[in-house]
Amino acid sequence: MDTTILFSKLIGIFCLVMGVSMLNRSKMTSVFKELSNQHALSCVMGVIMLILGLIITLTHSRWETYPEKLITIIGWWVCLESIVFLFISKETLAQWLNMMENKNVYYLVTFGYFLLGVCLAYNGFIVK
Repeated sequence: MDTTILFSKLIGIFCLVMGVSMLNRSKMTSVFKELSNQHALSCVMGVIMLILGLIITLTHSRWETYPEKLITIIGWWVCLESIVFLFISKETLAQWLNMMENKNVYYLVTFGYFLLGVCLAYNGFIVK
């Protein structure tokens, strides 16, 4: 299976599930608060994200088609975000995650996950 198709399916399903799960705003904001309060948890999350980001960037560095570009950018984004989680202070992380308290920001992120999931899943499962 082509890695673009594999990552389209994998990331697409992940983003769809995240987008739908984020519709329960109260549950997810409590998760963000817990993440900002537990420095060890944010470090573990950073390590896991770094591994996943490196898997994407090391196996898929393609820039020809739109889906290939999107997956490569996602891989680099995950790597950069993981570095933030690993090296950012607890206070700065709390400020950053507090942006999710704003309903407009929160639902924009939720919509972004869902839209990205639809685009990638469509590319992975429908377009051949």
